[in-house]
Amino acid sequence: MLQLHHIHKTYRQHTVCHNINLTVQQGELLAILGKSGSGKSTLLNVIAGLVSADSGDVFINQIRHTHTPPERREIAMMFQDFALLPHLNVWQNVAFGLKMRGVPAQQARTLAENRLAEVGLHNHAERTINQLSGGEQQRVALARALVVEPKVLLLDEPFSSLDTHLRQQLQQQIRQLVKQRHIPAVLVSHDPAEACLMADQIALLHSGSLIQHGTPQALCAQPINAAAARLLGCLNVRDTHYVPPTAIHLGQGEPCTLIQSARQPHGWLLVLQHPIWGEISTLSDQAPPNQHIAVQIDETQIVHFQAA
Repeated sequence: MLQLHHIHKTYRQHTVCHNINLTVQQGELLAILGKSGSGKSTLLNVIAGLVSADSGDVFINQIRHTHTPPERREIAMMFQDFALLPHLNVWQNVAFGLKMRGVPAQQARTLAENRLAEVGLHNHAERTINQLSGGEQQRVALARALVVEPKVLLLDEPFSSLDTHLRQQLQQQIRQLVKQRHIPAVLVSHDPAEACLMADQIALLHSGSLIQHGTPQALCAQPINAAAARLLGCLNVRDTHYVPPTAIHLGQGEPCTLIQSARQPHGWLLVLQHPIWGEISTLSDQAPPNQHIAVQIDETQIVHFQAA
């Protein structure tokens, strides 16, 4: 089990992780979803021990590892760029972590070949890295991550350079292996479809803060705010502002109903419903309160209303 307690990290007075609390159970995959600069990669590096948090703790199987060096945390990581060693062949790349741990050469090779078979590359052990496709290289990286029997698997956008078919294959394979091996896994992604496909839980990060956390179904059914909805891929979200209907005055006292108003880069977009003309949309030019704005309905008609 992986637990994060009150993780806080600041770079040059800019907070990138603010009081993050998360738990990932055995056999569970957590997706951290956020835009670039939201703090998701920093949080992953804090878990791995590559970055030290200013405050807070990291627990693995209820043992505190906040100050444990990365090489002693028993964590494996998959990267976006595969991070394979081109001067080593396939099985040597997979066995590299075992070699660094002092595992005898023959035992390391046997274990590496077993992991290659597990990811469907049992006939590729002697090939060079340059002889492999992108999907095959990423499966080598997966075998290398699994061969050291990690207690936590970290995935730093490992599918972004793969085509759609290979990406889907590897996503399914990783999810299956996480379940089979009963280890917690954390995926960093900016792709809501990928997160919903792979994850048991999704954590939404926005400007360094955890704004919502739950199952994909729960989050998609009821995002907590507009930022959460956008992170989950909702494209029909607009910032709105309430304007009382009494604030709208059409010329000569004609009735009009306000449907919606939305903040735009250069003012407010007002959507009005007129009983005769139907829907009217216009973008005001940031008019000051109580000033009349001319709204052109078409080439012949202009309506005036008063800004709230």
